[in-house]
Order: sequence, then C-alpha cells, then structure tokens
Amino acid sequence: MTSCEKEKFTVVNAPGDADVLVVKTAVEQSVQHATTVIGEDTDLLFLLLYYVRDVKKRLYFRSDKSKSLDSSTVYDISHLKELLGQDMCSWLLFSHIHPCNNRL
Repeated sequence: MTSCEKEKFTVVNAPGDADVLVVKTAVEQSVQHATTVIGEDTDLLFLLLYYVRDVKKRLYFRSDKSKSLDSSTVYDISHLKELLGQDMCSWLLFSHIHPCNNRL
C-alpha cells in the first residue's frame, strides 16, 4: 500500500498516456465526494470539461505549476461546463487534439 493509499487517495496506474484514465477516474470519484485533479496539462482541463456530466459533488481542476495553493487558480469544472455548454466543451477538446492544430 502506497502512502497515498494510506491517506485515502485514489491511486490508479496507467500503462501509457494517463490523461483519459485520470479524468474518467476523477469523474467517477466526483459522484461520491468532492474531487480535485491537479496537473499542468491543458489536455486534462479539456478532457474534464468533455467527460463531466451531472455530478453529485464538485469536481475541480488546478495547475500544479504553482507550488503555493494561495496563488493557484482552481477551476470548478461543473460550473464552467454549465457556463460553456456541452457543444463548446466538445469543440474545445476536438480543436485542442486535432492534427491540424498549430501545437504540433
């Protein structure tokens, strides 16, 4: 048992790119309790916006680039999705990962 598991954190191991697994696990966990995903990857933010549906508890995302909790922006994914709507969240994900994206 890892130290995270001892502290009652959910721990999952991914053999490859873990973004989708992390997001789906967070969405599942948010049904039972408030959940925060911490990462530096905008892929995580867009995947969270895409996959979140009606959650009973809150689902949050914050960047791990800032070491201080005081200076870190925390996004309430459920509220942000309400503001943007499903169509916009789908478009954000598609435009972010599409091969014609200029990030390549």
